[in-house]
Amino acid sequence: MKSLLTVILLMGLSACSTAKVRILPGETSNKVVSTDFESDDAEEAAIEKANEYCQKYNKRAVFLNSDNKSKYTGKMDEGTRNTVRKASHAAMVLGGPIGAGTRSGAAGGLLGSAGFIGHAMTNDRDYRAEWNFKCVK
Repeated sequence: MKSLLTVILLMGLSACSTAKVRILPGETSNKVVSTDFESDDAEEAAIEKANEYCQKYNKRAVFLNSDNKSKYTGKMDEGTRNTVRKASHAAMVLGGPIGAGTRSGAAGGLLGSAGFIGHAMTNDRDYRAEWNFKCVK
């Protein structure tokens, strides 16, 4: 039961925003740069931060790029990274956290350990959203 609560806590923490976001003000336009573990999260954080920036001036953000998509910047092939990331999450849930006593014995501990290693291999902010925007009324 204790290991189940630990896994639920870890999953809940991973649902929080982990993006690193910067706003670079400019004379004619601004730039938002966001990096995160997942593509959608990097994009959402960039949009949110640009809107927050413009709201300070009672304006809204209008993005100038026509293809506002984040880019993968990781060292590992993107498809391999995503497969390892998904499998490691499943292994950690099924095997339990490292060091936790499990009813399934050594197999559960090995599975959890493999999941932890896979998670560590893919735990970089590999997605980058870098977009220009203006604040307009």
